[in-house]
Amino acid sequence: MLKAFILYAKDGNTGRMKNLLIKEWKKDTTRLDILQEVAKVWYFQEEYDSAFYYYEKFVNAREKFGLDIYPQEDVKISIVYRKKGLEAQAAKFFNDYTEYCKKDQSIYKSASMAVKYAYEGENGEAIEQLKIFATQDNYQYWILLFMELDPLIKPLKSHPEFDGIIQKIKDRFWEKHNILEKLLENKGLL
Repeated sequence: MLKAFILYAKDGNTGRMKNLLIKEWKKDTTRLDILQEVAKVWYFQEEYDSAFYYYEKFVNAREKFGLDIYPQEDVKISIVYRKKGLEAQAAKFFNDYTEYCKKDQSIYKSASMAVKYAYEGENGEAIEQLKIFATQDNYQYWILLFMELDPLIKPLKSHPEFDGIIQKIKDRFWEKHNILEKLLENKGLL
């Protein structure tokens, strides 16, 4: 699974990433971690029928086994179910996501809240949450790669502050990365 993401990080080829993830998932269809990643790639490509196919499998398994996993994905699942006309289920997933956001204590809370507000069409609030996220430290590289792929973020791209905020998020990541790299080099660990 990691290989698919590393290759994507190198060249941005979502088709290959998706195919590698599907191939890996087919080796063990009980891997819900890979299954939700496959669904997510289809979602990012706005191929909602295909995303639904995989998300439905994920949702059914999560419910069948009583698993409380990947609550941060519920907003994406909500969008996909809404696109399929399943409004009641979509509302439930969005409500679950809202509850997840309220409880989130991580550095990603403001990024999650930005997505919540974008879903609700509250673009100004979403931008404010992205500004808060731009002040965070030590977030994973994957957020840089996938944040702008999210269809929910698209409406924010027309906001005059969006590009500057995204650049701040990227700059902050690379600044912290360079500091860590030098520290590891100085200790002979890199």
